[in-house]
Amino acid sequence: GPSFFPDGKRLLLYSPRSGQYEIWSMRLDGSGATQLTRTASDEVVNPDLSRDGSKVAASLSRSTGSAWARIDGALPASPEALPARGDGNAFTYPVWSSDGTRLAGLLLQPSGRRTLGVYSLESKSYRAIDRDAEDPAVWVGDKTLLFLRSGAVYAADLASGAEHEVVAAKDLGLGRRFLRVQDLLVVAQGRERGVLLLDVEADPRGSPRVELGRGVDD
Repeated sequence: GPSFFPDGKRLLLYSPRSGQYEIWSMRLDGSGATQLTRTASDEVVNPDLSRDGSKVAASLSRSTGSAWARIDGALPASPEALPARGDGNAFTYPVWSSDGTRLAGLLLQPSGRRTLGVYSLESKSYRAIDRDAEDPAVWVGDKTLLFLRSGAVYAADLASGAEHEVVAAKDLGLGRRFLRVQDLLVVAQGRERGVLLLDVEADPRGSPRVELGRGVDD
């Protein structure tokens, strides 16, 4: 869905209003629509905005890969496709690290398995993280990824490779979906359970500080 720019005055979204799916921005009242990308032979969907608002990354709907573009210059920008992986796994649902140098995403394997992966814009290389994931990951600082697996929220430490459970499946219920809003992770739990909020602001060790709150259904 739509997400906020850092100043909170505009929304980032994808729309087919130009004839195919591209990335757009608009004011909160729907006015001032601006086309941010123009893709030559593909369509871009599910965009993610860098924390400083200067770059956007998105999935490619036709080639099942990802692309990114700078949006702080002349618009619309032409997205640059990330290089294909040699193992046949597609990298999709990219999410920016807080420093804007890496993208976390899902590696879609031909078998249907979905695992975590990280792409570095500096080295132009991928790092596979052998962690099954049900949804796009969320960064905590630049060292930890939060992800959903088997109905629970886990944290994976990128330096050590270790992982631990953050929220147990019994506390989430059904219908989980991730949405990051600044330093809050909103987990939709299904109509009967409302939402659950996690404070994912990083502490000095790079571990998530988790505080749980219930939605209006409680």
